[in-house]
Amino acid sequence: MPILIESLLPPWKLVQTWGVGGLLGVGYAPGTDLLLVGSHDGLGVFDVLKGERIAREREAEGYPDESTLLLEGIGLLAGQRIRTAGLHGGGLPLGAGDGIWHLELEPAIYSGDYAPYRGKACWQIRLIDGRSWVGREGRHLKTCLLYQSFDFRATGFSETGKSFIIATSSDLWMFSREEAV
Repeated sequence: MPILIESLLPPWKLVQTWGVGGLLGVGYAPGTDLLLVGSHDGLGVFDVLKGERIAREREAEGYPDESTLLLEGIGLLAGQRIRTAGLHGGGLPLGAGDGIWHLELEPAIYSGDYAPYRGKACWQIRLIDGRSWVGREGRHLKTCLLYQSFDFRATGFSETGKSFIIATSSDLWMFSREEAV
């Protein structure tokens, strides 16, 4: 399914995409850009700024606790319990914390090229530059349609505001920006 339907707004860039079969939940470690990913095949830790997987344990339990949505960390996150968002609920911050950048998640009608889905309900994710608000018209001038599909799991920023992710049932997209927040 499509990703990066429109060009990214500067200074954001797509750092990396990863295939993660059976993705269940994702969560950033507090104050970092390290992402814990739980799947049917265990756990992984990713440095989203670099787009690198830095730890992987296939034998680890990838299912978050259904009531707390917490997962036990591995690798650099060992000993930490990370709150996740994904199949069982939860959420990541939709704002970067700088009052400028945010993500908008909305239901829509699929308009992509894949004919069997055309005209059906789906999810859209937009990156929005909050400095472009047109108050009277009630819309933003600078937006970027990132994603339109059906198998959405989670999207959101790290606490640092330097990265954000889009996670589906099978894929993980990592985005970052260069400048400090």
